[in-house]
Parts: sequence; C-alpha cells; structure tokens
Amino acid sequence: MMDTIEPVEQFYDMLELIVARYGPYGIALAMTAESAGIPFASAIVILTAGTLILRGSVSFFTVFIASTIGITIGSIISYILGLLGH
Repeated sequence: MMDTIEPVEQFYDMLELIVARYGPYGIALAMTAESAGIPFASAIVILTAGTLILRGSVSFFTVFIASTIGITIGSIISYILGLLGH
C-alpha cells in the first residue's frame, strides 16, 4: 500500500514546486491540467497559492485571474477533446 502513496506524494510535491517557482504561470498551468481532466486535487495548488499571497509574492487578484484563466483553458481543451471524440 505504501508503494502506491509515494508517487502521489511526489506528484503533489512537484505541483507545489511548480506553483512556488513560476507563481501565476505555475498556477495557471496546474489549473489547466486539472480542468483538462488530469486527476489531482486542485486544492493543493490553491493552498500553495495562498501561501504565496501570505508571503506577499503575488496578490489575491493575480491568483484569481491565473486560476480562472487556467480553468477556462482546461475546460476548452476538455470540450474540444470531447467534441473530437464524439
């Protein structure tokens, strides 16, 4: 059982690193992936983004816009894939 949990933890660590390193771009990228159907909890991304807000690295508005753009792009990707697969 522990063997299956470790890759998941590594994936979440990678997401946190991407968001911390690339800021709004990392948030948008991670939210795009989640909205496009890659199964992971986007709450991890938002919690990491909240940490960036508290540190003063980014503003709430920046996180809001980046996550909204990411979710919208991911939804468009999902829509197109569904349309093409029909």
